[in-house]
Amino acid sequence: MAHRPYRKTLVLFSSYFSQEKLPNYIRRYLEGLLPHAYKVVLITQQDRKISAEGNRWLESKNIELMYVQNQGMDFGMWSKACQRWHTEDYDSLILANDSCLSIRDFSGFFFKATQSSAQLVGMTDSMKKGHHLQSYFLLAKSKACAGEIVDFIESKRHFLETTEKYTDIVNTCEIGLSQHIKKKGFGIQAIWPFAHGDPLFDPSYVLAHSNAKQGMPLIKKKALIANSNKALRFQAYNQLDVWPVNIVNDLINNHACQVSEQDEIHALAEIGNAKVAARKSMLKRIRFYRRFRLFRKKYLIPSCQS
Repeated sequence: MAHRPYRKTLVLFSSYFSQEKLPNYIRRYLEGLLPHAYKVVLITQQDRKISAEGNRWLESKNIELMYVQNQGMDFGMWSKACQRWHTEDYDSLILANDSCLSIRDFSGFFFKATQSSAQLVGMTDSMKKGHHLQSYFLLAKSKACAGEIVDFIESKRHFLETTEKYTDIVNTCEIGLSQHIKKKGFGIQAIWPFAHGDPLFDPSYVLAHSNAKQGMPLIKKKALIANSNKALRFQAYNQLDVWPVNIVNDLINNHACQVSEQDEIHALAEIGNAKVAARKSMLKRIRFYRRFRLFRKKYLIPSCQS
């Protein structure tokens, strides 16, 4: 059955997954956005094709599928989509990615966004290297603001086609986008702001569970999976895909992300033999983990059960 959007909103949803099957958590996320959108576009890498069943599901929901070359992570995918889908044809623009699970209806977010005077609204913000909105979910509420976003992303096209380093993309694009929008005179606001403002912490991770309890419709996948081993972490993400929503909600209500103490133990064991630069880096990590545990205790974020 066709959905009826409350305004003409374009959603550009970037996603990277290796299997042909369209993951269930992406389906749930996209379905949650449909009542609030006029056009939804799933952008994914072109080095594999989504299964026929996945294509049928997308067609049944009137979701467009766009394959692109995997360059520049989310911003690179959005850049390529903006060349095809013109924001001037829409009233507003949503940029989103698949780093989160959708755990409840988006109506609460959109209601609060409507009440905000800001033209660019996100789920959460960060103080790292200056105040900015985290780019895993952004809503530009007007054509003018959406146009500025497209202009900014287009200005970074060559950078995105030649850069794959995550931190460089965050510094240049995520942080740079908020700065650009503010310079153009548009306000920015996070619906679940990082009130404590410590630039050392990533609020989408540290405060994921408390934000979820306060009504945020998304939770970072990494906040549910505490494992420093990348291969095991991605294996766990695949398990998340088959979990019913009630189990995810149980995790949110009863657990929180656990900072692995193994990293700290390993760092302490190696620190004596490390070079000066590496030693400073390890000490910084140790201080981070210690501060994280103190922060979690202070703000009553429970620990995950092993």
